[in-house]
Amino acid sequence: MNMKLVVTGETLCTRRHSCYQDKPFLDLVEIIRSADIACTNLETRIHTFKGAPMPADTMGQEQSYQQADPFVADELKWMGINMVARSNNHGMDFGAEMLREEAEILDAAGLVHAGVGEHLAAATRATFLETDNGRVALLSVCIDFPPHCPAGPQGPEFPGRPGINAIHHETRYALSDSAFDSLATIMQDTGQNKALREDQILAFGKIFERGSENTLRYTVDKADLERNCRVIADAKLAADQVVVHLHQETEGHYPEEHVIALAHALVDAGADVVMGDGPHLLQGIEIYNGCPIFYSLGNFFYQSETIKIFPPDMYIRNGLGIDALPQEAIEYRDAVRSGRLKKDNIRPLRSGDEYKEWHEAVLGTLTYEGGALREIRLHPLWHYHEKRSQRGLPRIADRETGDRIIEKMAEYSAPFKTEISNEDGVGVIRI
Repeated sequence: MNMKLVVTGETLCTRRHSCYQDKPFLDLVEIIRSADIACTNLETRIHTFKGAPMPADTMGQEQSYQQADPFVADELKWMGINMVARSNNHGMDFGAEMLREEAEILDAAGLVHAGVGEHLAAATRATFLETDNGRVALLSVCIDFPPHCPAGPQGPEFPGRPGINAIHHETRYALSDSAFDSLATIMQDTGQNKALREDQILAFGKIFERGSENTLRYTVDKADLERNCRVIADAKLAADQVVVHLHQETEGHYPEEHVIALAHALVDAGADVVMGDGPHLLQGIEIYNGCPIFYSLGNFFYQSETIKIFPPDMYIRNGLGIDALPQEAIEYRDAVRSGRLKKDNIRPLRSGDEYKEWHEAVLGTLTYEGGALREIRLHPLWHYHEKRSQRGLPRIADRETGDRIIEKMAEYSAPFKTEISNEDGVGVIRI
């Protein structure tokens, strides 16, 4: 079996792109169309506001609402995308009605999709795409999400709950004696004695335990992991290649240990490729047991700055008033995220040069010969523009920018002992 597979990062697409004729864009389209399979994570939500927005309280202070019109599905299909992952932190921005409408729109466009469903089993289920060169399965999982997002299990008397395919992690903090005692004092002084136990404090929705030093420990939910591993193993029997999309929100360019451990478990279960995203920044690539793990491919599209309308919840949360306009909300959000405007409970996410890093991405093409992975080519992408109206459309980066991106990817991949060479402006990994 000879096959070419394309993987990308987050698609936050809100505008038409089939009208563009410049060479850097059309070169990218040609690469995608040349592949048998082209996968992306649909981070935007495609719908017409049939569903109700989730409460701002559960969305979180840092998260906005995503929306794109149905034509975006057709535009992605035009581009050559044919498999779409949907399990991410925006998977339920407008509730179950949105989830159902989006599925109808994707089906009508001929896009195979996975990662959400009417109940937990449906959200976990693999989907398949037939090609002349083989059959590919797609699963989509998310480990960082608002509390309203996870799908619920169905039972004899309950239909289940619509949502995303979530893999939960328990978070526990170990504190040194001095730090533990200081936190205990704070809890006592503020009248929260019921949160104190002998060697444990419940604070800020987290568990703090006495330890030798200050550390953070994640423990994956075994039932969530086993459920997904069973589906991966099952899909492996029915497909030539299994792609698992992993949405995670590690800050910075290096994934955290629990993300790495989960990615390894997915490969051990039978995943041939792990396609990662979530940090809005590039992260490295690991070849684990012969299978590539792309921890984060960056933002493939980044057009969330031209969403046409937001629900009143977002305007009110931001203190703008119920009659605020979309670009006023974007201006406010960017001021907070950049640190130009300080607001309680919101951390600056992209100050200084980091904002431009949100516009660096990589498109990976994987070449299989005789069923074996032979080569990975990393095409550097760049979609920054001074004007918001032109920002966010992926294009093959110019040579100087592309060389910089490839150099960064080599640096981020070095801890995994993955060697990336720059061959004529394309990063190359030979297996």
